Amino acid sequence: MIDIEGYPCSAVGVSWYSPEQWKLLAAMPEAKIEKSYQDFVRTYERNVRDYAARGAQVVRIDIDVAKMTEWCHKNGYEIDAKGRATYGSMLLLARDDPSLMDKPPIDRTRSVQ
Repeated sequence: MIDIEGYPCSAVGVSWYSPEQWKLLAAMPEAKIEKSYQDFVRTYERNVRDYAARGAQVVRIDIDVAKMTEWCHKNGYEIDAKGRATYGSMLLLARDDPSLMDKPPIDRTRSVQ
């Protein structure tokens, strides 16, 4: 069990984009992607190593950009870093109960829901 920003957790989901999915994401202005695919891969690998070194079970979350876009827009998120992170977190939570993807997330970081 590790502590991430004050919250204990045993598993951490890290979003993964294939080269094709990355290309789709990078083509979306609202995604605000500035890194190259190679930079993304390096960051992904560094994050996986860092979380594993801290004792977390790292779960690769394969992202389908079309499904992510649909989910984010349906739930009031942009395809920015926060929207992508929320979607990835929901996929991790829903891996044992896919019906969770049909429920709106409760974001306690927002002052107004």
